[in-house]
Amino acid sequence: MGLFIKREKFKEYMLDDQPDIKYDENTVLLSLNTVRGKAVTNCIHFSKEAGLYAAQYESMWDIFGDGFYIPAAKIKKVYRKEQLLLTYLYIETTQEVNGQLMKLKLNLPKLNRIPWHIKNLKRLQAQVPVAK
Repeated sequence: MGLFIKREKFKEYMLDDQPDIKYDENTVLLSLNTVRGKAVTNCIHFSKEAGLYAAQYESMWDIFGDGFYIPAAKIKKVYRKEQLLLTYLYIETTQEVNGQLMKLKLNLPKLNRIPWHIKNLKRLQAQVPVAK
């Protein structure tokens, strides 16, 4: 599960795709999701100031792809839910996809061994409220 993912590669990919985003290494996290029955690892860069940038990590080739960006101005609500092994980050947007507002649910693992992910997850947990 992405034990060797390097933030520098993600940073290069993100800034090549969206050069106007202000990069902050303290806002980069790993998100593990299931898409059409397949486990997908993403790196995300999320802050209330910059918005959300996410890119899929392809471990076989050690590259990123399928990046997308949602500017902070299009994010209307952010909250989280906690479970034993995961933090769920929910992001509601004003971005429309197929006539519906985009809502994201990002699964942020708590047991990941990457030190920067664990440190940044703790920072995110302190900044984003838990849903009631």
